[in-house]
Amino acid sequence: MLKSSISQSSELSTLSDDEVKRIMSVIERDFKLREKEYKRTEELKDIVRQEHEHTKCLASSKQLNYERCIRCYRLFKIFFNPREECFICKLYICQNCATHDKQTQVWTCKICLEL
Repeated sequence: MLKSSISQSSELSTLSDDEVKRIMSVIERDFKLREKEYKRTEELKDIVRQEHEHTKCLASSKQLNYERCIRCYRLFKIFFNPREECFICKLYICQNCATHDKQTQVWTCKICLEL
C-alpha cells in the first residue's frame, strides 16, 4: 500500500524500483527503531514509577528510614555506613546510593538525580 503510493507520487516517479525498495527498507528500519525506543522508554518509566511507590511506602515508616538507607536498605553505622539526607527528597540515604556535591556540600540520592 505505502509502496504503491510512493511509486505514484510525482516527486518520486523518477526513482527506480530498486531505489524505492531501499527507501522503504530505511523507513521500515526507522519505524522498528522508534518502536523499540518507545518500548524501552516505557519500561524505564515503569521502573521509576515502581521505585517512587516503593520509596513512598518505606518513607511512611520514619523509624525504618532512620535506621536503613531508603534505596539499598543497608543498616546505617556511624563510621562504616553513615546516614546522609537527600537534598531533594529529604530521605536518609547511604553514601553508596548518593552523590555529594563538593561545591554546595549537599548529598542527593541517585534516584532523585535521574528524575
